[in-house]
Amino acid sequence: MSALSHRLLSVVHRHLARIQLNQTTKAFCASQVRNAQPSTNYDEEADDRDRFKYDKFYNAAVMFGSPIVFSILLYVTYLGHKMERHFDQEKYVHYPYLTIRNKPLPWGDGNHSLFHNPEKNYVPGVGFEKKQEKRH
Repeated sequence: MSALSHRLLSVVHRHLARIQLNQTTKAFCASQVRNAQPSTNYDEEADDRDRFKYDKFYNAAVMFGSPIVFSILLYVTYLGHKMERHFDQEKYVHYPYLTIRNKPLPWGDGNHSLFHNPEKNYVPGVGFEKKQEKRH
């Protein structure tokens, strides 16, 4: 018997054994289900009461917790914005590869970005269009 036919027979044998095991397991499980007795009586009203308590707790947590979390996030965002370093035009180093224009942009004069800020955006060939005001 060749190695290939031996391998094929072993695969078929395993497959048939698995099918027989599945059928035996299904038959056993079906007999267990038929003979099973309910362990407790299901109380639908108690389930509804528990669900109502959960919904009440969830609504309270959302109504009282959301404003607190929102105010904390708002405060953290404010502090981050306040501590943000000021952009200094004089320290800006122009790297030519950052402003390569193979063809003009389809808006304006073709040299400004879509959301252009004259104080913070460098324009190639021109530089900054507006001097930055000194802030404290």
